[in-house]
Amino acid sequence: MGKYKRESPRKDLVKYERNLAEYPFFYPGRGKTPTKMEHTFEVKDKNGEVIGEGSVAVRNGEGVPGPLEQDLTFVFSKLFEEQGYPEKVDFATHKIAEKMKRKWGGKTKEEIREGVRTLTESFYILKGIGHGPMVSAETGFHLIDSYDFYDYKDDLKKGIPYTAAKEVNFIRFSNVMKEAIIRNHWKLMDSKIYFSLPSGLPRTLYLYLEKKGLWKKHLYSEKTKSLANHLGLNMKQEPYRLAETIDKAIDVLEEAKVISCGRDKDKRIFSPYKK
Repeated sequence: MGKYKRESPRKDLVKYERNLAEYPFFYPGRGKTPTKMEHTFEVKDKNGEVIGEGSVAVRNGEGVPGPLEQDLTFVFSKLFEEQGYPEKVDFATHKIAEKMKRKWGGKTKEEIREGVRTLTESFYILKGIGHGPMVSAETGFHLIDSYDFYDYKDDLKKGIPYTAAKEVNFIRFSNVMKEAIIRNHWKLMDSKIYFSLPSGLPRTLYLYLEKKGLWKKHLYSEKTKSLANHLGLNMKQEPYRLAETIDKAIDVLEEAKVISCGRDKDKRIFSPYKK
């Protein structure tokens, strides 16, 4: 993996919704995903005192969003900004695959379309956590409300020959997502770093550390149990299993020279990579 130095001004930045980076909206594992997922968190006041409990829950009878859907949300967020916050974001699947560093082909095209369907059909419920448009006593919403996939047969009906057909698809972010991005409830993420990492947990950990302001604070620490919960791991596992899984993701980020990490029993201490 390559080494990525922070540039000033930084390039390849994406406005990424803050709650999506801090809480487990996406299942981190590979393969078949569960039909529902829920994680609870302590809610603290400005002084750090625990004042209650909040949660993020997602359900989808066909399987909740996973790493692919996380990547798609990342790319669609960037397109939404680049296209001037339109009512509908337009895209071509081969361009999406290129941005996600995936090989293009018929299988990839269908995977992207299936990922869009999954995002549209998945329903989220937030209770007592987050900030801005995503927070209330209880908020229910989809990340994407609707989509429209291109079919070359529609062009043929209009008299446009197959050789001149141009694929254009659309997704419509939910009002919650649109308002969150437009109202600046976002964090800047580096897409160059993000897509250099293997899909799944390393990318999720990178987003989380960006959300926690690691590159501004230059030091951030958290207990492994809390990290595991924020990253969406199965909290029924033994603590040492959770730590092993997190450390594997940390190793990837260290190998890519994105971060450095110290280990202190049940705590992980992060800092930006330095020569």
